[in-house]
Amino acid sequence: MKKWIKKNQKSILLVLGFVLIGPMIINVLFKLHPPIGFFVAEWDASAMLSYYGTLIAAVIAIYGIFITIQYSQKSYRDDVRDRSMPFIVIDMLKTSSHRSFLQSTVANTGADNIEGYREYKLKDYYCILENGKIEYKTGLTKAQKKLLDDGGMRWVSCGNGGSMQVIDEICVPFEIENVGNGAAIRMRYGLNRKETDEKNRRYLPTISLKQDTPMMFRLFSEDCSRNSANLGQYILSFYYEDIYSNRYEQHFDINIEYDEKINSPVCLVNMSHVQKFLGGK
Repeated sequence: MKKWIKKNQKSILLVLGFVLIGPMIINVLFKLHPPIGFFVAEWDASAMLSYYGTLIAAVIAIYGIFITIQYSQKSYRDDVRDRSMPFIVIDMLKTSSHRSFLQSTVANTGADNIEGYREYKLKDYYCILENGKIEYKTGLTKAQKKLLDDGGMRWVSCGNGGSMQVIDEICVPFEIENVGNGAAIRMRYGLNRKETDEKNRRYLPTISLKQDTPMMFRLFSEDCSRNSANLGQYILSFYYEDIYSNRYEQHFDINIEYDEKINSPVCLVNMSHVQKFLGGK
């Protein structure tokens, strides 16, 4: 609105002058007594003001139609531009280099076993809870993977040999997918304790999430026992923009607690999916 007023201030001042100054001039003219009879008005001031009011209404109507047409043309041009506007985003790829010097060939059974240099887009992050702290990693250790493979059981050595014991671990996989109508630009996301101030929260590197390109985010902890420091309330936050620089945020509350009835940790997630609009340019 301010931009429109600034752009059309001359036209607005002209119309206001026509509306305000005109009746004052008519009032002054009807108080004068011209010496020549030709200039003596044959109608009164009320008739003149009525005629002048009709002219003002006509001018305002014409000006309103002009503004409406101008605005409609601009809206049409903006709509055409929005439907055809290109937008470039970049993501930094991860790199790795692997070469086995112990054998001449390596079976390519997985991405980690590919020989030589490679570039790839990371679509899988692990959020590790350990001793009350939060760390982001791109994978689990062999011991952590084995713990999951064995259903949360781990061999614990003792004086008489050892035994398999149940570990109070959690592993909660989240699939993150953009189901909106456009790409999520400059998206940053991460898990933090709910009581942590916004300025002290940590997030993963900024990415752009296009449609139909889901990515994984896994919450893992080896220790969620009854008195573990990893228990508590967390918040999984997302901040992102659309291609028009409108900003949005979404938050998911996560509560990790120990259930005394089943003697096991549980993870409760609020799946409300509420989006908040933060504004634009």
